[in-house]
Amino acid sequence: MSSPPEKLVELQRYHSNIVFKSGEFIDLDLLNDNRSLLHTGTLSMQLRSRTWSEVFVLLFDNYLVITGLRETDGTTQYHVVKRPVPLELLTLVNFTDPPVQRGNPGLLNKLRGGAAAEAPTDGFPCMIRHNARAGGSYVMYADTAQVRTEWQRKLVEALSLRRVVQESNKVFEVEMLNSDTLDKSLTGKITCSVPFNTPDGRALMAIGGTDGVWVGSRPGLHSVKRVLDLQFVTQLAVVEDFGVFIVLANETLFAYHIEALAPSSPPKVNLDLTPQKLGNKAQFFVVGNLHGRILVAFMKKKANDSIFRMVEPIPDKINQQPKTSTVRGSPSESPISEWFRVYRDFFLEAESFDLVFLKARIVITTTSGFEVMDLSDFKSVTIPPREQLDKQLVKRMKTCRPVGAFRVRDGEEFLLCFNEFGLYVTKHGDPSPTRSVCTVEWEGNVQRAVLQAPYLLLFDADFIEVRDLGTGRLVQIIPGQDIRCLWDGRGRVSVDGQRKEKEELVRIQAVMNIMGRQRVFQLVPLVPLSVIPESQSTKA
Repeated sequence: MSSPPEKLVELQRYHSNIVFKSGEFIDLDLLNDNRSLLHTGTLSMQLRSRTWSEVFVLLFDNYLVITGLRETDGTTQYHVVKRPVPLELLTLVNFTDPPVQRGNPGLLNKLRGGAAAEAPTDGFPCMIRHNARAGGSYVMYADTAQVRTEWQRKLVEALSLRRVVQESNKVFEVEMLNSDTLDKSLTGKITCSVPFNTPDGRALMAIGGTDGVWVGSRPGLHSVKRVLDLQFVTQLAVVEDFGVFIVLANETLFAYHIEALAPSSPPKVNLDLTPQKLGNKAQFFVVGNLHGRILVAFMKKKANDSIFRMVEPIPDKINQQPKTSTVRGSPSESPISEWFRVYRDFFLEAESFDLVFLKARIVITTTSGFEVMDLSDFKSVTIPPREQLDKQLVKRMKTCRPVGAFRVRDGEEFLLCFNEFGLYVTKHGDPSPTRSVCTVEWEGNVQRAVLQAPYLLLFDADFIEVRDLGTGRLVQIIPGQDIRCLWDGRGRVSVDGQRKEKEELVRIQAVMNIMGRQRVFQLVPLVPLSVIPESQSTKA
């Protein structure tokens, strides 16, 4: 239901007059027709100077905003003194403690032209907690017990309303995948997963962890069994067109026949489990398509440099009838790969975290930012160019870790994601000139950024932020404990360059801790998603 006209005017006024500290803008979405202001009032709290200061608190239906009032040329401005709190991340801690004696009104009162100091008064504490990276516990004080009770009532109502609205408007549903067989057979910490289909049409899912690799049927992960006894498995991928399953375990990259791990019934051929070794000391690997070639890229770390090797599969070698073997092989006996040939070797003078295949180029996530490289001549450019940025932003980027880069607006923009914030830039890496504010502040300390267009999923240990890719606005919060992304939707690529995910609905997979147990889940889209639209294409 839309707000009445007079309420929309009031929201417009707040939208225009809420003032953020430099570099700390949060899009409160106040111009949304469905937005509403539920309560306002003056409370007091101790700020950094430890002096007592009056604060003006605004409770919207989506955020709690703590401000200080200032008069400028006859206009009241609301200067944000604490980071706005999304109601999904707000906890009411204590509204029952006895009153405490407050000192004199401080800085904010003086800024408003307050009168001379008055005698100390009692304040009734209202303790809340902002459950986010830049949050914490806040104590504000009401002048009377009645005022405190009213604030508590309004906050409880707002939280209840927000839960109802979010439940009816959520864009992803959490679907638990654990089965009894998985719970009984799986040991160690779960680290990764990948769904795949066998040539005979079975829908399977592999789960990797510190104690090996398990495979079970989808959906539901039934009939799960351990298929590889490997240690410290960190990544999995499949190349279904060639029937190859790729595993990174203990920094060694192996390739197996899918048929050997999940035999058909009856088995088509007699394959053993002796893998092909693609390389060792690998920190990560990526499967992708470049110029019509399926490639596997992996990175070795040498001091502060990143050494990359790209290999491509040799179908004739992979499909060659294996030699008769009476002993099931082990990784320690693996031959150097005959299934893959070297395509390119190159290195970067920076530590790298990830690599993304574009249509004609690659993007490498490094400590320096994002390197866009053309493999035909190995020329690369770093985005964003530091000389084009505000010094404060450059300083912040040096202390943050890049976690992903995603195309926006028909390829005319990128959203560069760091663990604390995002930055909209042009395709040349300059801050987007069409935006008044180019940064987006995350609520969490993002460990993984995943695209499921038109949404961006940001994984913090305690929640997943779902944001609109084009605007950066917060759409949904999915709470949890010890959350880790297992599969980000990449890694299933075919020879013709089309992603296998297009053949079925991609469901991002993750794990969280529930009552001391690892629970694998997937995020089921509840609204129509973009199926690799032109605005998200990998053309470069």
